[in-house]
Amino acid sequence: MSRSLALFPVLTTALAVSAAVTPNKILTRGLTPYGSPSSSLTSLNDGVYGYGWAMAANSWAAYHLASSPSSVVVAWNNPSYTWSDTLTQQGTNHSSCVQGANLTYPSNYQILTSSNSTDGSDGTWTSRLTVTGNQVSSRSHVVTTGGDTWIKLAISVGSGQLDEFNVYDASNGSDDTWLFVGTSISANTYKSTPPAQDFAKLVEAAVPANTPVMVKAGIPCITSTDVSRNLKGYLSYGSNNHFWAIEMGTNDAWGGSAYNVSTYRNALQAIIDSAKAHGIQPMIARLLATNATAAGWQVNQAFLDTIDSLTSRNHLVAGPDLYTYFLAHPTELNSDGVHPNATGAASIEKLWADAMVKTVYAGATAVRSGSRPVNTLSVRPFADGWQLDCGSAVCSSVDLVGLDGRTRALGATDRISRGALPAGTYRVRATTSSGLREGWLVRP
Repeated sequence: MSRSLALFPVLTTALAVSAAVTPNKILTRGLTPYGSPSSSLTSLNDGVYGYGWAMAANSWAAYHLASSPSSVVVAWNNPSYTWSDTLTQQGTNHSSCVQGANLTYPSNYQILTSSNSTDGSDGTWTSRLTVTGNQVSSRSHVVTTGGDTWIKLAISVGSGQLDEFNVYDASNGSDDTWLFVGTSISANTYKSTPPAQDFAKLVEAAVPANTPVMVKAGIPCITSTDVSRNLKGYLSYGSNNHFWAIEMGTNDAWGGSAYNVSTYRNALQAIIDSAKAHGIQPMIARLLATNATAAGWQVNQAFLDTIDSLTSRNHLVAGPDLYTYFLAHPTELNSDGVHPNATGAASIEKLWADAMVKTVYAGATAVRSGSRPVNTLSVRPFADGWQLDCGSAVCSSVDLVGLDGRTRALGATDRISRGALPAGTYRVRATTSSGLREGWLVRP
């Protein structure tokens, strides 16, 4: 399940808009969770964040699915405030931001499946994924099932709680998966005071077929440079999420000046480049406006202009305008005038949901992740184009899909000519006798 971490130059060719997000239906809603310890197991799929099932070494939780898709997304969340203490170097200059013993998560665990268990503990189990040395408090994985209907999360090393552990249908890909990258503003929003109606529920209410997977990745005190310098780590933990919903820049803009706006621009561009090169679709929220009376400063317009410019130049779907909203609603910020209170947190999730329902869920974006652990299509440079390797199967009905969703039908072929193909990043879809395979190519 490894993938290259090379950073490609960004490509800015705009294409027509024409696709919507393929759903990843939640499969565990309403099911009975099995596990050990047995106390509070029902909190794992009740859709409520902030409290949960206590885990420790040799804890496990399992579900018996009604049916078995060929692959699933398995997502879990620990209610710790920060996503990670170690992913960036925020502790170097901001030791007060390190959570220490307050940050807990499963460190070593497996995801297993079974066809013949009756209670989650008996039966024959097949390990589908082994994770060691995990250091984040929210994560998702795409795994194959082998046709098994039992899914288990078995934790060998870990502590704290899991407030949600759910399984989603990924038989048609893992498109509706979201990594919410951010600062303490995101940590407040998604972890500290999670609203009853979060992004996923709001999207589902508007688009009932979609039940988004959320990974909550807010880290306090970080700047855009902290993220750009540690992209390998972000990709290691979050590259299987198709969308990166980015809230970033309040710490860059702190104090109200614009002295480091060029550094901010370069860091965001590196994040965008890396995301696109890995089949990830980034979008960036406009910075939250402070309550200037309480904070003593306001975000410099140059930072807002930078986000607008990068969104336009890189042909991104625009994130929500947090600045305009909080400028008009300063009472939704804490007494420091910067961080959202519980009402503000609910508003941020709603602003993200409203913006995405009007764009990506309405078809204003490419929709499939460029890397999955199953049905991978190898795309290799060859002569004046690219060679497709569909394994033992024959490539047929090959399509190229641009980042904005425009599809180019190539018919049955195992080669793509550079020819008149416009510059851009393309998802390559090939229908074969063994099913759909997908890969990516970059046309400079």
